[in-house]
Amino acid sequence: MKVGEFLKKKRQVNGLTTRSLGEKAEVSFAYVSQLERGVCNPTLDTLDRLLKALDVGWIEFLTATGYVKPSKSRARLKP
Repeated sequence: MKVGEFLKKKRQVNGLTTRSLGEKAEVSFAYVSQLERGVCNPTLDTLDRLLKALDVGWIEFLTATGYVKPSKSRARLKP
């Protein structure tokens, strides 16, 4: 799954509009729309704010977008 697809899916699951997600993450709704359509890519700082606004952890994001493979044992992922 691409970054934009992931953000859009999570936004919709959380019942948020692009405007409300933008407000929570302190970015414009137009930027959220561009991200979801794959027009641009977020910085790590912006992505962190978006994930927090969506109540999504980095492991979930990285796994869903294919950047890391799901682990059979989460023991190594303890904070």
